[in-house]
Amino acid sequence: MSPNNDACNIPIVAQPSQIAGGGIVMLTADLPLYDATYNVEWEVRGPTELSAQDTRIALLGATTVSGGQIELSDTEAKSLQATLDTGPLSVGSWEVLLHLRLPGITEFGSSNDNGDPPPALDGTSGPIDVGPKPFAAGDDVTLKVDPSDPNVVMIFGKA
Repeated sequence: MSPNNDACNIPIVAQPSQIAGGGIVMLTADLPLYDATYNVEWEVRGPTELSAQDTRIALLGATTVSGGQIELSDTEAKSLQATLDTGPLSVGSWEVLLHLRLPGITEFGSSNDNGDPPPALDGTSGPIDVGPKPFAAGDDVTLKVDPSDPNVVMIFGKA
């Protein structure tokens, strides 16, 4: 990808984009080609404000980042992955934002015409719709194994 202002918008794919509370969403961001090391920060936004503790719990981990930084290459494409635990999230529409900053940079920036990497890159997942949890702790449920496939179970509970 050649440096331009569009490179500052990193699309994040969230799978699934609709989920019951307590489920896990996989987040994947395909990063642009730049020869630079960026600080990585994830942010979760939604209908209610999360505490710092809940945000740490919600973002179980950026599975491809070590030490809070990622090294990009101008010759090798990289993806950044993280998991989002929807357990601490209330019902509603949420989004995950990704902020990549060159060390020492805090403001949004755009790339320039001389080919230097932009000081800041940002991305968003778009809406992740979190529905109510299907069961609460202590609910009576019945678990049945599918007779045609012992690897499949069915859970029956509330009417």
